[in-house]
Order: sequence, then structure tokens, then C-alpha cells
Amino acid sequence: MKALVQVPGAPPSAWTVTFEYRSATLTPQARAVLDEMLPKAADRRLRVSGHADSTGSAQFNQQLSKQRAEAVRAYLVGHGVEGKRIELVSHGAAQPVKACPEEKERRALRSCLAPNRRVVIEAL
Repeated sequence: MKALVQVPGAPPSAWTVTFEYRSATLTPQARAVLDEMLPKAADRRLRVSGHADSTGSAQFNQQLSKQRAEAVRAYLVGHGVEGKRIELVSHGAAQPVKACPEEKERRALRSCLAPNRRVVIEAL
């Protein structure tokens, strides 16, 4: 994932919301991020990119990342963003932000991989 350069004082051009393990349900924290970003991206085109961690099959992760992106899209549309301004992308587990090769225990691995369970919303 490319790094985003932030100009001091300028609104961010990308926001990230995270999800619970094997879930596409928006958390209260995710809703708070989306509520904060809505006025800052009100008139812009948006790319909503879903991601998953590497647990599960490639097919499962692709579908889950799509469901996550669709959940964010539905929230944005429900709060006044025109659907035609939103581009959906699902990456499955193909673009992790964190790897955890040292984690062998299942619970520790899930916890370590949590940052990969996300949707990134970019203002274009």
C-alpha cells in the first residue's frame, strides 16, 4: 500500500476502519471514523477497498473483504453519499499491512493480524 502524504492542517484523504475476526459488521469505532470522515469527503469520489487477514481460504477472504467494503458503502450511502461516487474494490488477503510469522498459537495469530481486517476509504 502506498504511503499517503499528509499536509499539516489539511483534511486526510484516506481513512481506515477495522473489523472483528471473520466479521463484516461495522463496529462502533468504525462508525465513529466514518461519521468523522463524511463531511471531509462530502463532494469527492471515494474508493472503498476491503481487506482480510490471511486466515481462511483465499475464496473466503475475497468474499469477506467484499462484504466489508459493501458494509462501508452502505453506511456512506445511508448517510447521504451518492452511490455512483463510490468505487468498491476487494483485495482479500493480498495486501496485508502486518505479517506475523512468529505467531504459532491461533489466538495470538488472530490478534497479531487484526490490522489486516480493514477497509480503506480514499478520497479521489
